[in-house]
Amino acid sequence: MTVVVSAGSLIYALFTLDRPNRDEIIALTTLGLLSAPAIYALPTERIVRSRWREPFFFAWSCADIALIALDRGL
Repeated sequence: MTVVVSAGSLIYALFTLDRPNRDEIIALTTLGLLSAPAIYALPTERIVRSRWREPFFFAWSCADIALIALDRGL
């Protein structure tokens, strides 16, 4: 989901380069795309089987929502 959100934000920023705050949107998108390999490197199978499953997915979803909100706010 993070990659889809970041890719959508990047496409939006690139098609609207003449508007303000595009540099900030591209920077946030880059951070989102860089977080994808970090999430991939986590032992997700072990997390899913543990008691930390719900907090992990809740935090990940909140981070995606925050990324979308920041992009839209800019």
